Amino acid sequence: MPATDPDAPIVPIAIVTRPAGQAGALEAALRERGLDTLHFPLIDILPPEDPSRLDAALAELTGEAGAYALAIFVSPSAIDSAFGRLPGAGWPRATAIGVIGPGSVAALAAHGVRAPEHRILSPKAGGDGSSAKNERYDSETLLAELRAAGFDAAGLSGKRVLLVRGNGGRELLADSLRQAGAVVTVVEAYRRAAPLPGAQAWAQLARALARPHVWLLTSSEAARNLVKLGAAADTAIAPHPRIVDAARELGFSKLVLSGSGDDNLANAAQQWAMSDNNKPQDDQAAASPARDAGEARPARDLRSRIGGIGGIGASMNAGRWRLLLAGAVVLLFGVLQLQVHILSVELSARAHDNDIVSREAALRIQSGMGDLQDKLGAAESRIAEMRDKQADLDQLYADYGPNGFLLAEIEQSLAGAAQQLQLTGNVASTLAILQQADMRAARADRQQFAPLRRALAADMDKLKARPRLDLADASILIEQALAAIDTLPMNAGEKLAPPAKPAAPAKSSAKNAPPWWEKLAVDAWQSIKDETERLVQVRRFDQPAGLLGGADQAGFIRASLKLRLLGARVSLLSRNPAALRNDLAAAKSLLADYFDAGAGSVQSVRSLIKQGETMAPSLVLPELSSLAVAQRLRAQ
Repeated sequence: MPATDPDAPIVPIAIVTRPAGQAGALEAALRERGLDTLHFPLIDILPPEDPSRLDAALAELTGEAGAYALAIFVSPSAIDSAFGRLPGAGWPRATAIGVIGPGSVAALAAHGVRAPEHRILSPKAGGDGSSAKNERYDSETLLAELRAAGFDAAGLSGKRVLLVRGNGGRELLADSLRQAGAVVTVVEAYRRAAPLPGAQAWAQLARALARPHVWLLTSSEAARNLVKLGAAADTAIAPHPRIVDAARELGFSKLVLSGSGDDNLANAAQQWAMSDNNKPQDDQAAASPARDAGEARPARDLRSRIGGIGGIGASMNAGRWRLLLAGAVVLLFGVLQLQVHILSVELSARAHDNDIVSREAALRIQSGMGDLQDKLGAAESRIAEMRDKQADLDQLYADYGPNGFLLAEIEQSLAGAAQQLQLTGNVASTLAILQQADMRAARADRQQFAPLRRALAADMDKLKARPRLDLADASILIEQALAAIDTLPMNAGEKLAPPAKPAAPAKSSAKNAPPWWEKLAVDAWQSIKDETERLVQVRRFDQPAGLLGGADQAGFIRASLKLRLLGARVSLLSRNPAALRNDLAAAKSLLADYFDAGAGSVQSVRSLIKQGETMAPSLVLPELSSLAVAQRLRAQ
């Protein structure tokens, strides 16, 4: 703030509250319009507590083409913080940038990012390029600009958007982009904190408050921090309606809405300086309520101290040089007293805030204990489920690992060969399967397969040494015996029809015919002879049981013999040697008891039955010991 002539008129002063490093352009615009300025920051910009997420997002953005379709910076502080950590050669041209106001556009230009080389999306001013008080640079106008540029629901669906901001802040941008289908990544590039001014800053503020002054509030948080510091402030200029509303709630009595942009703020400050509103007023009329740590208190507490300092300045302006030294001492005392008061107010406010935060934290901890216990139970059940799955995976690896899979295949093929051997007796097919399993085990060339190969060799030797059995031939022998049963002569109960006698030659003439009485006697004798032979038979039987079967039982005896032979055939096909022997022995017994042993047909059937009996030992098939060895190896 430049020094002034004591007799010169007092120039109004504008107090700029922007963070350090962001007030130069606004102060220059104010000085061009004839106002003095004081930079009294009400917000400190600090690095993020954990910059790793920001660094990871920036590395992904610059390292992979098209990783993000759009990046949005909510403030110039976000731009400065992010570009200060940007790796590589700079901002990728393929990624569009969205910013809220002209200050952010200027911040991008300071880092070498300008249109048209880069696509920058920002709310536009009036159509003629002029600015107006009703212009708004906020999240709502930026969303409208993004939709107009094609970043709507159709253009953002499934695409990634990077949102760079400070701690806290509104969620409107992130929520709206997610509703449009975008995948939004929010990272913090800086932290906002309430500053603690030093003694020199408070001394400069005291001199400024002794003159006509106006506060330039560019954020709602700055207004809240001003009230926390306990400074008297009733007149302020703000660029956005939301800041005006927040300042009015905090006790500001005179508020001016300037419109966004440094030019609008500077023009509004110039108009205020030229009006009558900047004339000094009585402290009782100008006092406005203020809040400290959530409780209302009069604003005149600080203004009364500032008034005393202003009186000293006025006395100095009246030319009372003799009181210069005394005034300096009083000024220093007032500044120190003011600093002590500010520190006590700040400590009280922070203690109150800490108490509120601790109570809220306790409530959150209590309310979150139930959720934590539920999550812990779910995690424990999840762990148990994962253990079960791990056990299953271990078993699968044991079954189908480098050796288990081959052993499983060999075991399966040997089980099929054993079943086929017992059901069909196909020795040749079983030998082929065993040889193939031995070849696979040999190709594996593993020492653990040596017992299996020895068992396979033993099984193949047993099958090769076994006598060959042709089931088809054996079945044909039984069929032949069955076909001959109906013609076999029995010992008793049946009389075979005598062969037909040749017809007597016809008499050549009646002269050679015998007399009638001779013919009658011959016919009578023949009839008596035939009847006697039919009723009485004299034969020798070695088996007396054959006499018990009469003529009416011959059919049952032949049927029993057929059933025995059919049972023998079933036993043969099912490879049941014991049943085969039993059925053939019963058939032999029936032939010996009830059929004529001297008949050639009976002897032929007995010969067929004996051949069947010789096949019984061939029905016994060996067990495959290699199957048990393969199962034991898999179990190990």
